[in-house]
Amino acid sequence: MRWPGLSAVPEYRKVLIIWNPVSGRYASGAEREKLIAAMDGREYELREWRDGNGPREWTSEAEREGFDLIIASGGDGTVIAVADGMVRAGSSIPLAVFPRGSSNFLAGELGYPDQSSDVISWIWEQEPMNCDIGYIPEYDRYFLISVSGGLHADIVDDTSRIAKRLLGWLAYVYHGVPVLFRGTWYKLRMEMDGESRRWKSNAMVVLNFGATIPGGKALPLSINPFDGRMDVLVNRKGSFFDILGLLAGKLLRRRYRLHRLAYRQVSNMKVASTPPMRLQMDGETIGETPVTIEIRRNALWIVGVPQTPAAY
Repeated sequence: MRWPGLSAVPEYRKVLIIWNPVSGRYASGAEREKLIAAMDGREYELREWRDGNGPREWTSEAEREGFDLIIASGGDGTVIAVADGMVRAGSSIPLAVFPRGSSNFLAGELGYPDQSSDVISWIWEQEPMNCDIGYIPEYDRYFLISVSGGLHADIVDDTSRIAKRLLGWLAYVYHGVPVLFRGTWYKLRMEMDGESRRWKSNAMVVLNFGATIPGGKALPLSINPFDGRMDVLVNRKGSFFDILGLLAGKLLRRRYRLHRLAYRQVSNMKVASTPPMRLQMDGETIGETPVTIEIRRNALWIVGVPQTPAAY
């Protein structure tokens, strides 16, 4: 959905900055000065969030206080916490990102510049887009990026916050190798938009964002956070040759047709498993199956440019 204002690109007058001072691996003082300087005469208020329900409380009052833009400054976790509060409040204010975390996947998905000095001037020029957000009613949790179970969730759970701060995404690689050798196979029972499936699997991934996943063009996926659907991948037993095929597709710059990796696009699904499968949501372990996973269409106004699938 396009921005409903009088002009495609809003003229922001009052900005709420939610700043996570512990995000990232580097000192944040200089970055903070850059962000404040880039307000360029606009009224703003910067609030530091270290823990607790600050983003939920601040976003629920933001419209009443006259803010017309919210900037989340930190990593993916900060952006997701702010987005959660905005969706719960039914906010129509756009959300922008000033990326400073050890993981800035969402900023890449939304086309943000790599250099922090360019980010704010870029935000002033962009049209907000109305994107989808996922929801798990059993845990009353919203997600922007993904939910996964099995191998991926085990890797996330084994990777400490300290390791992520020191190594960035390489922390997941370091902790992921041992998990690959002790992975459990589950009997999955899935209901997806009325379709019932039973699979033996060691990993399941549900994606809302994911166009910039490395090698994405080798996958026959169409991940789009603006289409009202989630992309579901299930690693079925016997998928080893699919994985080899995907690697070959990346090397040969060709798409590979999935044979054992099950792929669906759905708006609502229920997942149960034997034994219960551990789940992570946007990088945080939340519980285990059974769960319901839903898409909430056009739930969040966000500043960014939709990306095409990643290069091979």
